[in-house]
Amino acid sequence: VEGEVRVYGDPERILEVRGRGLKDRRDRKIGALLVLNDVTRIRHLETVRRDFVANVSHELKTPITAIKGFVETLREGAVDNPEEARRFLDIVARQVNTLQAVLEDLLMLARLESAGEEIRMQRTLTSIAELTQEVLEATATQARDKNIRLLLDCDKEIVAPVNATLLRHAIMNLL
Repeated sequence: VEGEVRVYGDPERILEVRGRGLKDRRDRKIGALLVLNDVTRIRHLETVRRDFVANVSHELKTPITAIKGFVETLREGAVDNPEEARRFLDIVARQVNTLQAVLEDLLMLARLESAGEEIRMQRTLTSIAELTQEVLEATATQARDKNIRLLLDCDKEIVAPVNATLLRHAIMNLL
């Protein structure tokens, strides 16, 4: 017999239990052998990995959806309006950069996992209004499809030392 047992407390533990009946030479039951293995850390890592895959899927889906929406808009006639076409192509280019950044983050995580490198988060002085406007433009099609109106009310003078890619992801996730 085998299974898992959750032991509540602080800290909570998950034990993998394996049991087997013991018999003597005459095939009489004389007891049982139980083997308990603490699998708490393994289960936690499995949960982290599962959540990570879900988050990465979301991070990839958002820019792909935006790119698809703007390409469809261009196909439906916006390509004939040079000013609109350029604006949409700029948004598509930013979304491609977002996809590239997500993939670079994945590669960095893979390197960290295998080599134990230190994480050094790069920050640059960034206009919060401009960055947020980029996100609004990238999500405009999805918002419009759901009858959601997006408005930006942010002082254009606000700048901060941030990791623009991570902040862009955070705002996009909130939207």
